[in-house]
Order: sequence, then C-alpha cells, then structure tokens
Amino acid sequence: MQHTDNLENGLFSSNGSFPAGDQLLLHAEHELMGRILQWGGIGVWTWNATTGELRFTHGFMQRCGYDEEELVPMTLEKWKELLHPEDIAIVFSAFQATVDGQERDYKVRQRVRTKSGQYVTFYTLGRVMERDAEGKTLLVGGFVQDVTQLVEAETDIQRRDHLLAAANEVAGLLLRATVKDFDMTIWRVLHLLGSAAKVDRIHVWKNYTGSDGRPHATLMYEWLEGAVPAHSQWASNIAYDKTFPTWHATLSEGQCISHVVHLKSDQTDLSPKGIVSILAAPILYNGKPWGFIGFGDCHQDRAWSEAEKGVLKAVGVLIATAIHRHEIMAALEAERIMLSQMFETSPVSLAITTNGIVQRCNRRFTDDFGIGIGQPALTSYVSPTLRNEIVEEMCRKGHVIGRNVQFQKEDGSILDSLATYLPIVYEGSPSILCWSVDISELKETEKALMAAKDLAEEATRIKGEFLSRMSHELLTPMNAIVGMVHLCNQTELTEQQRDYLTTVQTASSDLLGMIHNVLDFSKADMGKLDAEEVPFNLRNLLEEVFDAFESKAKEKNLSLNMELERICGVLKGSPIRLGQVLNNLIDNAIKFTEHGGVTVSVRQGDSNESTDHIRLRFSVQDTGIGMTTEQKAALFKPFSQGDTSSTRKHGGTGLGLAISKNLIESMGGSIGVSSTPGEGSTFQFTAVFGQGK
Repeated sequence: MQHTDNLENGLFSSNGSFPAGDQLLLHAEHELMGRILQWGGIGVWTWNATTGELRFTHGFMQRCGYDEEELVPMTLEKWKELLHPEDIAIVFSAFQATVDGQERDYKVRQRVRTKSGQYVTFYTLGRVMERDAEGKTLLVGGFVQDVTQLVEAETDIQRRDHLLAAANEVAGLLLRATVKDFDMTIWRVLHLLGSAAKVDRIHVWKNYTGSDGRPHATLMYEWLEGAVPAHSQWASNIAYDKTFPTWHATLSEGQCISHVVHLKSDQTDLSPKGIVSILAAPILYNGKPWGFIGFGDCHQDRAWSEAEKGVLKAVGVLIATAIHRHEIMAALEAERIMLSQMFETSPVSLAITTNGIVQRCNRRFTDDFGIGIGQPALTSYVSPTLRNEIVEEMCRKGHVIGRNVQFQKEDGSILDSLATYLPIVYEGSPSILCWSVDISELKETEKALMAAKDLAEEATRIKGEFLSRMSHELLTPMNAIVGMVHLCNQTELTEQQRDYLTTVQTASSDLLGMIHNVLDFSKADMGKLDAEEVPFNLRNLLEEVFDAFESKAKEKNLSLNMELERICGVLKGSPIRLGQVLNNLIDNAIKFTEHGGVTVSVRQGDSNESTDHIRLRFSVQDTGIGMTTEQKAALFKPFSQGDTSSTRKHGGTGLGLAISKNLIESMGGSIGVSSTPGEGSTFQFTAVFGQGK
C-alpha cells in the first residue's frame, strides 16, 4: 500500500516529510505539472477498491464546471449519474473487466454531463496499479483527456462524408432524369439530401424580378421529413426586402446564410414554420444568382461546417442545371450527330433491328453479312434458334455482352463473332442494337493452340507412363542385386571381396534411390503423387531423418544440427512428403559439403492462416561449395544440377529438387535458395499443416 499512497499523494497533494526547500521545489513542480495537464485537457485518476473513492487531479473536473469540493467524495455511483445514459453500460462493463483481470487496459470514451447540463467527451485510459497477495484489485489508475473537440471534428467529417455520398448519388439521379420523371427525380434528390443532412425541411427557391422591380423568389420544390407537421407551409412567393431583408445581397455574393433564426429581423418569418435553425445556400447558374436552397431544422440549433456549406452549394448548382436542361438540348443534338458519324464509320459491325428486320446498319455490317436495311437479320445466323435464345437472355438480364455467335456470310463462309446486344427504343419502337467483332482469326489461332496443348499433354502422358514403366522394370533387378549383395555379405569373404561388395552395395543403393526419384518425378508430372492427411509428431519425424544421416555425416566429419522452435507437438499433414523433402535437402547438403556441417531449423512463419492451421518455415543450411546465380536459376528444373561435373563427382539424376518443389507446393508452400560460391547454401521452404488436438 506504500506505493499507492505515494501515487495518490504525488498526484493530489504536496504534503510530505521533505525538507522545507525540497518541499517548496516539489510543490512548484507539482503545480507546473498540474497546469500542463490542465492546459492539455489531461487529468490523472485513481479508484481505491477498499474505500470505493474515485479521485481526479486538482482542477480537472473544473473543466466540467464543478468545484473541487462539490463532487467529494466521488464514488462510482456518483460518476454514473454524470455519464450520458447511452454510455453507462459500456463504461462500467469495460471498467469491471479491467478490475476482474479480464482486460489488461481500460480504454473507453465517455460523455460526462457538465454543471450546465451539456456533455463533454473524455477518453479514459487506465490499468490495475496494485493487487493484494490473492490477486484482488486494490488500486486502479490512469489518465483521462478531454477529446470533445476531436469528437466534434469526427462528427463534422462524418456529416460531410454523408453529404458527399448523397451529392454523388444526386448527380447520378439528375443526369439520368428524363422530362417525364423529372418531378419525381427532384423529390428523390431532396429526400436523399434531407436524410444525409438530417434536416426536417428542404426548399428550392428561384429568383425573379417582381412587377414592382424588386427581387422576389418563388418556391419551386418543397420536401418535408415525415415526422414534421406540414400545416405551416411557406408562401409560394416572397419579396426579399419584406421577408428576409439581408438575404438577397448576401446570397448574390455566393455566401451562405445560417443560424438566421437568431436574427431578430428574420425570427418572425421562421418561427411560425417550426424552424429552429436554417441554412440557405446560394444557387449560382452561369455565374449569376439563380435562387437558393434552404435546409431547415425543427429540432436543434444546427451549426454547419464550411465543408457542408460547400457541398450543399454544389448540389444547388446541380439542381439548377437540371432545371435548365432545355438549354443543353442543342449540345445533345450535336452529340447525337457525332454518335451517328461514329456509327457509320465504325470498324465494328453495327446494326439496329426491329422485330428481326434491319432498320439501320453501317457499311461494315453490310460488307460482312451482305444484309442491308429492310432485310431480315435471322438469315445470317448459322443456328436459326440462336437469335431467339439471345432475345430471351436479353429480356432476363437487360443485355447480352460478349456472346460467341457464328454468322453465315453472303458467300456461304462462316464468320465467328463476339457480339453484344442491347435493347433500345428506335424511332418509337422497341429495338435491338447489336455490334459484333470478327474473331475468326482468333478462333483459328485458338484451335491451333488447343491442338498443340492436346499434343503436349499427350506427350507428357506418354513420357510419364514410359518413365513409370521403366522405373518399375528397373526396380525388380535392382532389388534383386541389392538382396544378393546383402546375402553375399553374410558369407565368408576375403577383405578384398568384402570391399568390392561394399562398393557394389553403395552403388546399388544410390542407383535404387535414383530410380525411386525418376518414379516420383513421373508421378508428380502426371499429378499422381499420393496424398495423405494424418497426425504426426514433428520432432519425432526430424529425429528419424537425422538418424538416417548420422553415419553419413560422421564419415565426412560433419556436424548435423537441429534448431526447433517451440511449435505445436502434433501436426496433421503428410509426414511422408515432408520427410522426403527433408531427406533430399539434407542428402544434398551433406553431399556437397566437405568441411563444417549442416543445420536444419524450423520456425513458425508469418501468415494469416486460420486458427486450426499453421505455416512452418524450414531451413537447411550447409557450409559447402555454394552456387553461382546462373546455377541457382536452373536448380529446380528436372534433370538439372548446379554443376555439370556434379553428376560425375557426387552422383544423382538432378530430380531431387524438382520432386521436392512439387511436394512442397502440394503442401501449400514454396521453396527458395540463397547461396554464395565457396561459402555454402541455404534452402528455405514453407508448408501448411493442420494443428493436432
């Protein structure tokens, strides 16, 4: 408890058994620290579990308008009374989790009621500072900071983003609007804006000059949120100088008007409408005042950010532009002429049909199919039923894109095409726009490639079967040779004869290993490697592999080391595949190393595997002859070795690494190598395994 007392005294008082000079210095430092914390909106707090008292640094609660003595003693129940009702559950749940030891840190945002009834937002960070011998919490402490301005800034950004999203959707709606559905589109636009801005009323006003020569505005569109009573409607026309005397000049300068309900001259006109606050955003069209769009809030005194004002001003321009769409008709007509020219001169076949009869087509279409305007398009299809299928699909999906279609040309030849169909209205009748690209040459190329692919696959199959058959044929006599040599070694032999037989036995074993490699390679090449998923112990597997190479390493006076991280003891996967890979890599490492040793390490890899799987990273490092960049490039290719002299000096087929690569990839991993000539090589590979229960 001594530590707790020092903490509380250091934070909340300056009393202590210090010499007078030191006590003054401590008091000055404490006062300075308190000012810094208070200036930064930061405070320190503790909660004593024994007394139940919650304490803050001097002056911190003054930010909420409370005197220091007003909330003393502070308890959790008192603190709960100051919290926003929506925050109580999460605040105390997080606090209890920290006290109980379920969570290490107490991190939470909480809104605290000030003495004036407003709320400020604190970010609180805490941790258990002391526990008794039984682990029971004695003291919790931490920091608290006023983040009200940050939260308000976040809220402003969210409101701005909502408005931006709505503005984007509004732009799309207005661009797609037609004359027939324009009023409904405007209503949808205002509904989107009202929902995004969270206001109760939106009005669109257009300026005009009255018969008296004064500026007036007429109400074009009005939207009311469903919960707002509509009994207080605006007048359809207003005179600026009578209703809002200051507005016309301000809006004409492109400036927004907000919080106008606080202007005495305007209160009379706004209050009867139930509006508490309003934003009027100017609408400028072609650089001239067109009118304004008003956003009214009937529930709160709303403050609008400059970013929101900018978005709403832009939306006003969009609405004014849409209303003036008739001014764009000339440009649309020019665009129609341009599209018509593109239609006629396009290198792609284009045609418009109505009830199967060609109504319009370009020159390329006529050249390709020999069909002109007024002729049936059905006769050009190789399959007469295909067009009906395309029409049915187009009715279901609204379009048919990139459909392979065969057409018959005028000379009887077949044209392979990639065709797209789109329903349109042409001259008042439902029609189909079709454009097609001639892919006949691509089809021929595709057929040639498919034939070449089939030949290559057949050659691979034949090669695999040959290798497999030959390997099996060779295994029988080789097994016999190995067996006979073994039996012969059991008889009485001279020393020279035994040396000869030992040489034969070694060569036979190497040759038998080569045959097995060829057999495995042929299986991998044909995708017939045996797969298994069984539980196994990784350490036991590594020890078995090491036992197999122990004598071989001793013969060359090499060290054989294992580095194994603490990994789940039981894995689920293919121990045979993993063992074969490790055998190949360790055998190569010993084979090409004359001095030093070989080190095998296993670590858990960095990955996003699921909780029931684990990715392991294996490394086989030697101090052997090493390799050049050119040698490494061909290392994992079948029948390839780092040095052409390797076969003569060390033996081997050059298949071991190719087989290992296939096995590793079948285990969801990859393999790589780093090497320096004369300094050794390091082979690294990864594999994914299930975690055993």
